[in-house]
Amino acid sequence: MKIRYYGFLANICKGKAVLLIRRLIGKFMGIISFATETIREKMFRLTGRDILRCPHCMQGTMVHGAMLLPVNSS
Repeated sequence: MKIRYYGFLANICKGKAVLLIRRLIGKFMGIISFATETIREKMFRLTGRDILRCPHCMQGTMVHGAMLLPVNSS
């Protein structure tokens, strides 16, 4: 077995343990929850760009109209 699967850095308790360790050494970081974010909000937070804005004019909002399926050329 590999050592990284045991102790305070085990995947099952890594999030809580890392926060506890940082608090104990004086670098407390609050728990940030992004569970209620939509995909649009998450992409804007990460990239700074609105994924539903028109990439050409940056004015309008793009709306899903239809999905084009590939044509079999057999």
